[in-house]
Amino acid sequence: ELKLLRDFKPTHDWVLGPGDMLYLPPLVPHHGVAEDACLTFSIGTRAPSSAELIGDYLDTLIADADEAVRYHDEDLKVPADPYEIDVTAMNRVVEALNALRMNDPDRLGDWFGRFMTTYRASGDVVPAPEPIPREAVEQALEEGVLLHRHPWSRLAWRRAKRGATLFCSGLEFALSAK
Repeated sequence: ELKLLRDFKPTHDWVLGPGDMLYLPPLVPHHGVAEDACLTFSIGTRAPSSAELIGDYLDTLIADADEAVRYHDEDLKVPADPYEIDVTAMNRVVEALNALRMNDPDRLGDWFGRFMTTYRASGDVVPAPEPIPREAVEQALEEGVLLHRHPWSRLAWRRAKRGATLFCSGLEFALSAK
């Protein structure tokens, strides 16, 4: 049984009959109980926690990090207490972490697009064994063929300094600014 709230106190109670449907918008806590044989569906997803966000982003930064870049402090003056981690040492740590470009809006945006188009996905979209050539797709579109989105795929896009990016199920595709 899934419980996200420590203390849930209902304010309303509904008993639905055959064919009835109840819509609860996001951020409305609820606890549904079936009183007889029926089908119940909960459509939606719980938003990622800040821990999930930072964890996934850090995994991405780690995967892309240059192992040759190392923290160093051999040039720092030793504090009066040699066991103290002083302000100067902490400033050097901040410099080392900033080298990871954690504050790069485009890098963060690209990660977020990939993350949100795969977060809690119910299935994987498997590409065709052989990609269809671009020219064949363009010709088919000119002939009136419609493209259909795979039902498990998630799409998003964002503007960036360098143009735009389309995200589909964790993949990213650079687009022109037009």
